[in-house]
Amino acid sequence: MRVRRAVGRTLRDLRSKRQLSLDDIETLTRQAGIRVTRSHLSRVETGLADIALPRFLSLLRALGEPPSHAATVLDALIDPASCGSERLHSEVRRLLQSGDPARAARACRAAYASRRPLTSAVRALWASAESRLGCWSIAERALRESLPHRLDRDAPVLRLAVVSLGAGRTGVAVALARAAGRGSPLSRLVEAACRLSAGEQEEAGRIASRIAIGDVASEQDHDMRGLALCIAAESYRRAGHRRSALRTAERSTELAKKPGALAESLLLHARCLGSLRRPVAGLRLLARARTQARGASIPALLGAVHAEARQLWLLAGDRGAARASARAAQAVLRRHGADRPAPGAPPLHGIFDEIMESADDAAQEVAGTEATVS
Repeated sequence: MRVRRAVGRTLRDLRSKRQLSLDDIETLTRQAGIRVTRSHLSRVETGLADIALPRFLSLLRALGEPPSHAATVLDALIDPASCGSERLHSEVRRLLQSGDPARAARACRAAYASRRPLTSAVRALWASAESRLGCWSIAERALRESLPHRLDRDAPVLRLAVVSLGAGRTGVAVALARAAGRGSPLSRLVEAACRLSAGEQEEAGRIASRIAIGDVASEQDHDMRGLALCIAAESYRRAGHRRSALRTAERSTELAKKPGALAESLLLHARCLGSLRRPVAGLRLLARARTQARGASIPALLGAVHAEARQLWLLAGDRGAARASARAAQAVLRRHGADRPAPGAPPLHGIFDEIMESADDAAQEVAGTEATVS
């Protein structure tokens, strides 16, 4: 049934692309020697009928596709990951942009399982999809196999450092962050997250505060400053400076704009309120965080919000609501096979997205420079 619908959808897309009606196709296939009636094609396109191979080839000829292209078309329909790297890259990017990281991850896993070569760009998108699902270990494997021989390119090394942190491999992440170290705000942000995960709260807070105060090149880059303040706030909370943590978390929430970064800021803000035994206010923030996590299509972050809600409900004395939040968090983990998140983790999703956007901006800048030179 799935293949039948895919065949019909592909034929309909080809016909629409060439602006041909059903009657036009019937005429063209009659001229090609094997007639496909208007009614039959309509049922094929809607997935209600199968089509024999001779008629399928006749349709391809009528649509301007060479018969030799039939094998490629059929292979792509049965397994989207069997397409070339360029097509896989565009498909995975489309799925991520449409808010479906689970399908994007499945397409990349299928391509990897079939031993097809994956470009570093595809692997970066694969890691992005897996991290959104909370499958940090798979994301780490995807990036580790495409790591450049020379560790002088910031983006690939920093991406691997972030997913290694998510997978609980703090030592590896620290080594990678130091290898990347060119002093850019992003590399220092990753270093601060690594130090926080390694238990070096004071150093993490110092680095993050410097980024938030003025190290970011653009005053408009609110999200990076907000992420830095998230790390600073968590470092204060762990050190027992609860009111400083709350004030810093409030500033982080004010700065964050993107749904993912805002959800992580709200999550930390609620955690700080819980440290001050203000669970009701924290739960209100978590309700906003759930909305933002759904809008950003980050199931792992949604699970973390449910897990934090459990702690606040326990603090508020409502054990029934706490059990419901715990079940919701476990459901996310089971559904996607996610790694169990570390408590009080730094804002890894927001940092990873910043690295991805930075790499995209750099690629567009290089492309624009090359076009100007040519």
